[in-house]
Amino acid sequence: MLLLIRHDKTGSAFALARSIFESMYRGLWINFCATHAQIEEFERNDELPLNMTQMARAIDEQYRAQGFYEDLKNRGWAALCSYTHTGQLQLGRRFTGANVQPSYSDAEILEVATSETTCVLLLVGRFLAAQNHANESREAEGLIQTYGPAQRSAVP
Repeated sequence: MLLLIRHDKTGSAFALARSIFESMYRGLWINFCATHAQIEEFERNDELPLNMTQMARAIDEQYRAQGFYEDLKNRGWAALCSYTHTGQLQLGRRFTGANVQPSYSDAEILEVATSETTCVLLLVGRFLAAQNHANESREAEGLIQTYGPAQRSAVP
C-alpha cells in the first residue's frame, strides 16, 4: 500500500486498505478468540463463522479492549468498503473538477496510511504477545504511539 502511494497509485492503495483492516480483525480473532474447531473449519472452507461486528465484539471481550475494536470497525468499515468496491468515496476522488484526475488530499493519504500501519502494528504486537515474545510485542505496540493520531490517544 505504501509503495503504491509512493508511486502515485493512491486509488489502488486506498482499495487495499479494507483488506489490511479486515486482516487485522481476522488475525486477532484467530490468534486469541477462535476455538481449535473453528480454525479447522476455516482451513477446510476458507470461511469464518462470524461477521466483522461479531469478530470485533469477540476481540474486545478477549483482549479486554472496552469496545475499542467494535468502535473502530463502526467508524471505518463503510468508508473502507466504498474505497475497495469503487463506491462514492473512491469515484469522488478520481475527479478534479470536470477532469479525470485523482484528487486525494495529503491529509486523506496520511490518515489512511497511518490507520493501516496501526492495524499492522496492533496485529503484530498481539501476535508476538501470544507467542510469549513480550519484549518484541511491547516494541511493536510502542511504535503505534510514535506517529499520527495514536500519539494523542490510547490504543488497547
